[in-house]
This record gives sequence, structure tokens and C-alpha cells, in this order.
Amino acid sequence: MKNDISQLKGIIYESLLGTIRRESTRKDDKVLTIHASAVGKMCPRMIYYARKNKKKVLNEKVKSYLDIGTAVTFSIGMAVEDFVVKSLGNILSNKIWVRYSCPKCGYSDIMLYKKSGYKCPQCNNGMAERQISIEHQITDDVVITGNMDLILYNKNLGDKFNVIELKTMKEEDFDVLKQPLVNHELQIQTYLWLIKNLPLGDKKKYSLNSKYGYIVYICKKHKKDPIKIFKVNLRKDFVNQLESDIEAIKSGELPDRVCLNENSLIARDCPFRDICFRR
Repeated sequence: MKNDISQLKGIIYESLLGTIRRESTRKDDKVLTIHASAVGKMCPRMIYYARKNKKKVLNEKVKSYLDIGTAVTFSIGMAVEDFVVKSLGNILSNKIWVRYSCPKCGYSDIMLYKKSGYKCPQCNNGMAERQISIEHQITDDVVITGNMDLILYNKNLGDKFNVIELKTMKEEDFDVLKQPLVNHELQIQTYLWLIKNLPLGDKKKYSLNSKYGYIVYICKKHKKDPIKIFKVNLRKDFVNQLESDIEAIKSGELPDRVCLNENSLIARDCPFRDICFRR
């Protein structure tokens, strides 16, 4: 019996880890992907060394941290987000953009959420819901990408579709939360910047708001009011810094070091720390 339990646990663990790995892996492994969630720790100097050494550090970072605890936490968060999206989509006054993909032939398109789903126009197979991803090409081998939890229209929120980032949180962190966490704020500002830099035709077609978005925190434990919401505006200083970093990456030159010493927050996790501080 114990062996059966161990086998079952192994099957569950591997399925959870496999799902998260697929979610965090880019199909084109020749491209260095800077995810919106990592922009707060983005260092042009690290990108320089990553390109020079052909090392996809930001792609691999997510995978290197994967253990079963992380996989379970991600899975719970994904399940809550999926439930919220479906719940909002089932209310007629809300409209939600969703990417629908066909698992059979690969056809994909952005469409308004529909409870009954869609049939693939090419092969008539049922289509699966996916997050909407927006990319901005910096160089041939570097892109910034954002996978957005929710793009919602509601007349009470203005005349455009708004980006909404959903976050689940432990009770002890939720109770003391007075403002969005810095890395979450930078993440949604990156989404807004990506939308701002979309081709004009796409912005008009999907009627996307690039001026502000919302972060919704959901407490994992039962509470009378388990939700806190913060509005985040796209700040000029953020845009200036991000675009300055992008220009540094585009130049192909070794950028100045941003960390004061090897124990700085970004430097501690950097795979090029030793090389960086020898130059």
C-alpha cells in the first residue's frame, strides 16, 4: 500500500511540475525572453553577458526554481485565476478578450470570451482558452513579453478594455497589504508599456487602455472581504528607465554596472556576478 501511495504521489508531482514547465517554456529557445514579471530585476549588463555567452538566463531562471512546493502554489494560483476569468465572463455586462487555440491544428486567434467556447474554423475541433501574450522585439534574439491574466471591458471602468492582473496571497501578507508590491506594480506597468507600443491597428481593434490597469489580490484563506484592488497608472519615470535599458541592450556595448556590490539584491541572483565584478 505504501508503494502505491508513493507511486500516486510521484504521478501527481510530475504532472504538476510538467504543467508549470510547459507554461514557463518558450518554444523558440534561440530567443532570450524578458518576462514582464522579471522587468523589476532586469539588468542590461546581465542581458549583455547572456547574449555573449548564448545563455538563456531569464528563460532558465523559472525552471531552476521549480520544486513541488512552487508547482502546487502556481497551480492553486492558476486555478483561482481561471475561476475568476470564467466567473466574470459569464456575467453579460462584462466582455473579456481571450486567446483561443486549437490543440489539433494549432490555429489561434483573440476572441471575446464565450461560455460555450468556440469551434476551430479550420478543423472544427474544440478550442482551448489561453492567456493573451504581447511581445516587443528588442533585437533579433531578445524580446520583452507579457502574459496577461485578464483583459476586461466594463462600462463602469471606462470606454476601453482594461488589463487586470490577478494575484493570490497568504493571509498574513494579505492582512498587512496597503499598496501593491513593487514587483507586481512594475509587472503591470510593463503590460501597459507593451500595449502602448502595439501597432495602432491592434490597439484600435481590441480597444485597449494603455494608461492604467488594476492589480487584484485574492486571499487564499476564508475572509469576509478576501479581495483588495489597486489601480496602477503607467508612470513616465518607469517608461524612461525601461526605454533607456532597451537602448543599452540594443547598442551591443557592455553597459555600466548598476549594482553597488556583489551583495546587492539583483547581483545575488545573477549568474554572471563573478564576471561582472571582475570588469
